[in-house]
Amino acid sequence: MKKPVLILLLLAAISASGQNFPSDSAIWQEWYYDIECLNLPYCYEYQYLLEGDTMYGNKTYNKIYKIIHYFNFPYYNLGYQGAVYYDNAADKVYWRPKNTSQDTLLYDFNLSVGDTLPVSYVYDMNMYGVIRIDSIDTIMSNNHSIVRFHMDNAGWGGEYILHGIGSTTGFLEPIYPFFESENHLSCFQNYTDSISYPGPEYQDCDIFTSVKEYPENSGNITVYPNPAYEVLNIDNATNSHVQLFSITGLLISESEISSGHSELSLKGIPRGIYYLRFGKGRGIEVIKIVVNK
Repeated sequence: MKKPVLILLLLAAISASGQNFPSDSAIWQEWYYDIECLNLPYCYEYQYLLEGDTMYGNKTYNKIYKIIHYFNFPYYNLGYQGAVYYDNAADKVYWRPKNTSQDTLLYDFNLSVGDTLPVSYVYDMNMYGVIRIDSIDTIMSNNHSIVRFHMDNAGWGGEYILHGIGSTTGFLEPIYPFFESENHLSCFQNYTDSISYPGPEYQDCDIFTSVKEYPENSGNITVYPNPAYEVLNIDNATNSHVQLFSITGLLISESEISSGHSELSLKGIPRGIYYLRFGKGRGIEVIKIVVNK
C-alpha cells in the first residue's frame, strides 16, 4: 500500500519532461461540437499546420496556418494565423498572433502534480476558474515518450496538457470546463520526429490541403453586433460576395458588397448559429454569427 503513495510524492516533487515542441513540420487536427449540431457528427473540423520560419528580433519563430472544414462545406484556407516560439530552456511555448508585436504564453510544460495551470492565451483563470494538474503519466508513440498532465477541471474530465504538443482541447482553443460545447484534438503528427497522438494508429493525419494552394485572406472583415437580432453590420468587406449558411450547410441568402460598410437583414431568420462566407478577391473568410430572437 505504500508504493502508490511514494510514486505520487515523487511525481509531485519533480517536473516531468518529454519531447520538444515541433520546429519543422507538424499538424494538429481538431473538431468542434455544440448543441446546435445534435444531428451532426461535428459542427466543423479544422487543422493547424506548422510550416516555415520567421524572425522577430534575434529569435526564430515557426509559422502557423489554419484550414477549416464546416460540415457539408468545402475546405477553406484561413491562412497565416501567427507564429510560435519554443523556449527550450524554460520549456515554454509563446504565441504571437498575426498583425501583433506581442508574445503571449501559450503553454508551460514545466508542470508538477498540484500546480495550478498558468494563465495563458488558452487559459483564463478569471473566466473559467482554477484548473490544477492532478496526475502525470507517460505514453509511448513510435519509441517516443509523450508526457501527459491531467487537468482536474477541464473538458468533461479527461483532458490533458501534452508535453511538446499542446492540449487535448485543441492547439489554440480555450481550456475550460465543457458545458454545451467542446473542442477536441483528434490527431497530432510531428512529421520530423515521427511523433503522433493519440498513438501510432493515428500517425497519418489526413491533411485537408496544402496551405500553399490558396492565398491568405486579409482577416480584416468585422461583423457586429454578434449575437445579432434583425440587422448585422459588416465592415471592411469591400467587393465581396457574401453568403449566409445555416450550421448544416443550407444556403440562406447571398449578396454582393461593394462598399466598406453594409448591413445584412436578418428578418425572418430563426434563432441559431450561422456562418457568413466572404469571397474577397481570391481569398475566403468564414465568420460564425449567432442570431437571437
